Amino acid sequence: MILSQKDGITVRVMKEDDYPRVKTFMTDYFHYDEPMGMGLEEPIHLQHEEEVDRQYLAVIRPGTVHSGAGR
Repeated sequence: MILSQKDGITVRVMKEDDYPRVKTFMTDYFHYDEPMGMGLEEPIHLQHEEEVDRQYLAVIRPGTVHSGAGR
């Protein structure tokens, strides 16, 4: 479902099959520059990667209600 489209930019609801590209984008442009993770020996996004992936996919999955981290 496309919510908005203007100037070559499309805003739509994310689908599960978008997640690998979004995850790569977040790794390349966010996680390594994020202030909370900058001083850690192991990048923060890798510390619990499988659990974080499950949580993000649950939020993206249609019909899923997400009530917060760790639930």
